[in-house]
Amino acid sequence: MQKKSAIKKYLKKNGGDGHSILYPDPLVKMGFDQEFVDKHTRVFKSDGSCKGSIFDNDWKMVDNMTGVYALDFSYAIAKDCDADLTEAHSKMGRGFQAQSLATAIKKVVG
Repeated sequence: MQKKSAIKKYLKKNGGDGHSILYPDPLVKMGFDQEFVDKHTRVFKSDGSCKGSIFDNDWKMVDNMTGVYALDFSYAIAKDCDADLTEAHSKMGRGFQAQSLATAIKKVVG
């Protein structure tokens, strides 16, 4: 299991976020293993649509971005710490899933 201190930092900062693409380096600085972060890092490409466009920290649209999708990372943490995914799997929206995952993870790591 990943370090509880890293998981708690992540939950405090990104716990209910099911939408963002996160830069990998801050996750490693939080205390997650580099290998764990790398496993969930990929290149995301903008498609030019309102919903499928990617913006950087300055709100400039970019063609692509290398990062970690917050919802996928929350699922990975939940699986890694053996949290109950039942409620998250019953939710339709990304934000509702992320919030359910944060609750389930907190029950395991305190």
